[in-house]
Amino acid sequence: MPSPIHKHPTEKPAPPPHGGMPEEANKKISAITEILFGEKMAEYDHRFSDLDHRVHSETDRIAERLEKTMHELEERLMKQLEKAAQSLEKEHTERLEALGALERSVGERAGRVKEEMKNELSRLFHGLSEAIHEPPPPPGDKPKPSRAKK
Repeated sequence: MPSPIHKHPTEKPAPPPHGGMPEEANKKISAITEILFGEKMAEYDHRFSDLDHRVHSETDRIAERLEKTMHELEERLMKQLEKAAQSLEKEHTERLEALGALERSVGERAGRVKEEMKNELSRLFHGLSEAIHEPPPPPGDKPKPSRAKK
């Protein structure tokens, strides 16, 4: 069995911490990177900051435009709703007036029909009354034709 210090020949040894370099070497590489790319990084930071500012400005502008458009749409919708409500109110009034005229017309017609029926009933009652008060025909005589059939 291999000892814990000696690993199997096919296994690779674990890299040392910090990317395989001692900490001091890592600091030196960071300093060299800063010297070589520091100016570019500052330029990138400035460009990203400028881009971020422009994106926020454009977002604010779009939000304001959207709010204005929504307000205009709301105003137009309210005007259309008011117009529709007025139209419905006008139609309602016109229908009520038409219904009132129809009720009056039906009432007048009903009054005329009632009067005609009253007159007809009176005429029929009068004819029936005369027929009742006529003397009955003598037995054996042929009945006379009724006056109502004339």
